[in-house]
Amino acid sequence: MKAATNAVSVEENDTAHAEAADSAVVASLVAGSKAGDTDAFGAIYDRFQPEIVRYLTYRMRTAEGAKDLAQQVFLKAWQAIPLYEDRGVPFKA
Repeated sequence: MKAATNAVSVEENDTAHAEAADSAVVASLVAGSKAGDTDAFGAIYDRFQPEIVRYLTYRMRTAEGAKDLAQQVFLKAWQAIPLYEDRGVPFKA
């Protein structure tokens, strides 16, 4: 049983490490976006757009409407990115 417990601990540690690394990548992309780097914002778009479209499709029940709304979300995000302040919550929120 102890081996199973250790395996879970290693798995949890790997997950925490991956999440921290992911947060660092997103923070770097946000910093680049704030500085006007369109490629960095494009990477943010590529990273989060599919998840946002899935969520909006679920909520709206129409894929086309969800895609249109997601585009508006990213347009607003691009316009507001210079004012973004990290408040300790995930960026995608």
